[in-house]
Amino acid sequence: MVKNNFPDVCGCCRDYVLPEKQKTVYQWELCSVIIPKKPSVDRKDGGHLILFPHRHITKRSDLLPNEAIALMRSSMIVEQALYDVLLSLGIDLVNVNIGDYGNRKADEPFEKRHLHLHFYGRVRDDKNFSHKEYLCLPPKGSKYYDSIVPFSEKDRKLLRKRIEELDNERRFDFGKN
Repeated sequence: MVKNNFPDVCGCCRDYVLPEKQKTVYQWELCSVIIPKKPSVDRKDGGHLILFPHRHITKRSDLLPNEAIALMRSSMIVEQALYDVLLSLGIDLVNVNIGDYGNRKADEPFEKRHLHLHFYGRVRDDKNFSHKEYLCLPPKGSKYYDSIVPFSEKDRKLLRKRIEELDNERRFDFGKN
């Protein structure tokens, strides 16, 4: 992992950036994508990944130009990899919701927040969420989260391999960072 300015007060840095506490799917120079320890969407329902910049920042307007390009480029690759891998596994993925949800930390000071993007896969026959409404997850601590299965080690390896392939594709070669 790239050494950077990870402050101890930042929950994202503490919970996700430190290598011993997360499952890295892929790491670029400026950002990484991980499988969260406690996903919000079950693997069979499309799964959950998190992409974050290595430099501790709180909002998109704090990104340097090269970081903004890297984050957008990486988000495009992660989204495509989710489609490719899940469909190849027979999971009927029809959409990927990508969000920068800062509302859970709104009552905390900026230095405790860390910009990150969530990728929530959505399957055609989703039993938990209607496609006619935006994805609205139950409150933390809800029984909904008790039975969620994260991506497996096999899934992680397949996602990593596909991200590596996409990372080298010409269509994503716009100012690589």
